[in-house]
Amino acid sequence: MRRITGIEQTMRVGEGGQCKVYRGRIDPKTLSKELLERLYIFRRTHELMEEEGGSNIANFQKYYARAQKDAKRLRSRGELEREVENYLNKFLRKSPKSDGYVAAIKEFSEKTKEHRIRREQRITGFYHPNVVPTLLVINGADTKVAVLQHVNTISKKARSQLTLDECIEVAIQTAKGLAALHKFGVTHRDVKPDNLLISKGEQKGLTVKIADMGTILPDFKRADFTQTSGKEILMSVQYASPEQANTPKTVDYRSDIYSLGATLYALITGISPNQALVEKGGILKYALWKNLLNYLSDKPVNPERLKASYKDLGEQKFTFNIFKYFREAGKRSKLEKKLNGLVKVMAGMMNPYRERRYQAAEDVVEDLERVKDGKEPTIIKDIVKNLGTNTKWHIAETFEDRNPSIELKQYAPEPSKLGSYAKAAVLTAALAATIGSCYSLRHYEPIKGLWNKAVQLVTGQEKK
Repeated sequence: MRRITGIEQTMRVGEGGQCKVYRGRIDPKTLSKELLERLYIFRRTHELMEEEGGSNIANFQKYYARAQKDAKRLRSRGELEREVENYLNKFLRKSPKSDGYVAAIKEFSEKTKEHRIRREQRITGFYHPNVVPTLLVINGADTKVAVLQHVNTISKKARSQLTLDECIEVAIQTAKGLAALHKFGVTHRDVKPDNLLISKGEQKGLTVKIADMGTILPDFKRADFTQTSGKEILMSVQYASPEQANTPKTVDYRSDIYSLGATLYALITGISPNQALVEKGGILKYALWKNLLNYLSDKPVNPERLKASYKDLGEQKFTFNIFKYFREAGKRSKLEKKLNGLVKVMAGMMNPYRERRYQAAEDVVEDLERVKDGKEPTIIKDIVKNLGTNTKWHIAETFEDRNPSIELKQYAPEPSKLGSYAKAAVLTAALAATIGSCYSLRHYEPIKGLWNKAVQLVTGQEKK
């Protein structure tokens, strides 16, 4: 990549199929006038849309022209750099060792198609607390990078140890971010755990931001979004909705709701609902559409049947302290009630027929907040009632009530043959050593009686 004045890469922190992500730095004082102006124009465009209530991607060009005029006026007054610094102060933190601000630098590979980069440009300047803001996209002949807000995320181990309430909070914040994107007029199409940046702070608590805007789909244009190039699949099949594999050109915001439900499923159970699509090493077994259609039609196991593997529940151990026993039983009962309500919400998010799902991300937020507070979800009840059915039938349509031990057994690692042979060898050696010790001490008085009885049992004759 050609070096860009004012933008510096320091350390690689991630890598995707078509890009590499670095921790870096952006310094508005050394940025070229062109990039400085572009950075201001994109953010100003979204500010104008928000001020006038027209925050939709379909109105982008109209407000972009007005933002260009504002940038020209500020440049003539010499105030453009100051305005950009005020903008960066809202989203980035100052670099502790040098001038500028800490940022994430996404470098696109040479194979990245133009329309994928254009999708990133369409969302540049958009801001919501639960979406990673894209500040600048450079799409040159020899330089293709995006500058984003840098987020210090928790480790994969910490992510696997989230409590039930924390998992629900992750889903609530993600749904809020999706609601803002849908209102703006785009569908994300790749909601999954890896695209949720989760951070924890002592004051702010848990914070979630949606990342990777390279797959967004504007509502007004649905022509070229089935694949990016060749046989590459533009989705993560473990979390994809059935319509993404079946009719990708008709995908809308309800597909994001399904993927969020699948992500929540993975957070609370430890496995993705479409785990059968993944080999033990995490590599796709089936990359052809015809195979995807077959496997995405399978129902996932009801999460309640997998609760034995869930860390917050588990099996309650007996104790003679009766007060402690009933206190733990009370906590367990509350958790099971939450999980029961959560299954109803997830059935409304992951129903194979999008007409029978939640029709808005805001509704998902409302029901999830009720479940987190220990209350029954109400919107899903209305959805089920309008369908002329009941909650049990709605859950059964989404989840299959299979035996969880069988379901989990097929994903368990195979025992090592070498380890089995080693255990057998150790046990054989220990047995031989025991028999040898008894034989060598057979004349010793305490052992003699035991030895004679052993001989009598084996031969049927008494030792003289």
